[in-house]
This record gives sequence, structure tokens and C-alpha cells, in this order.
Amino acid sequence: MRYFLVFILLCAIMLSHDDISGQITISEVRKEYPQAVDDEEVCKNLYDKFESDKKTLSPLMMGYKGSISALMSKHSGNPFSKLSYFNDGKKLLENAIDEDSANAELRFLRITMQVNLPSFLMYNDNIEEDKILLISQLPSVNNEKTKKTIAKFLIKADCTTAEEKKKIEELIN
Repeated sequence: MRYFLVFILLCAIMLSHDDISGQITISEVRKEYPQAVDDEEVCKNLYDKFESDKKTLSPLMMGYKGSISALMSKHSGNPFSKLSYFNDGKKLLENAIDEDSANAELRFLRITMQVNLPSFLMYNDNIEEDKILLISQLPSVNNEKTKKTIAKFLIKADCTTAEEKKKIEELIN
């Protein structure tokens, strides 16, 4: 009986460890996502991890999966693949926001896409809405690195007014 309990305990420990079970973690995604913007290999690795991870994703992870898929379009040479990656990513991100519309990190992912994508893709309808939500929710973002990343983006973005930039700087200082 004692060996059985030890066996169950070891199995539980092994299954709960993300690296052993092959599941991607939010900390891993947050760390590698900025690199994936410019590094095709990092982007492809994240994309493959999301594709191989068959568990049900939280809205935040679904949003990152969508953003990574959309980034794959940047690294693809085939125009049809580019459009497919973009459309799949956009759909996932929008579904994630539908599930958790108050999540600042999801809104950040969307605004970064909408500000940086070519206008002919016509995915830029939510910039003002997302910016307002991000400014209002910035103090409540728990992850300090994420908070600073959002703030830096908004301060540099053309969509933010001088008054809004000043308010953002006050919020993070």
C-alpha cells in the first residue's frame, strides 16, 4: 500500500510539472513573445508548442496563440499562408477577447496588432477602445513586466495623445 501511495505521489508530481507534460506556460510565452516578433525561429517554436499542446486554453493563452499565429504570417513567404495565419490568429484573439473582454493583456495584444498591421487588412477598428481600456486598467495589471511593456508601447504609439502619454507616465511612476 505504501508503494502505491508513493507511486501516485510521483505521478502527480510528474504530471503537474509543465516541462515534463509538454505544456506551454504563460511565463514562457511572455518571455519569448517579444522575441518572436523579429525572430522567425522563436516564433515557429512557440507556434509549434501551441499546436502540440492539446489542453483547453485560458482566454489569455488563446489570445497569445492567436497573436503567435498572426506573427507567423510575418515570417511566411507564401501570400496564401500569410493570409491564413493572419485570419486564424485574428479569430483566436477575438474569441479570447469575447471570453474575457476586460483583460488588459488581451487588449494589449490586439492593439499592438492593429497599430502595426497594414491598413489594407482592415483590422484597426478597436484601437481607440483598447487604448482607453489599457490606460484605465494599467494600475491593476499584476505582472510588473507586462505593465511596463504596455506602458512603453502606449507612450511610443502614434495613437496616444500627449495628455494620455503624460497620464501613463504618472501611472507607472
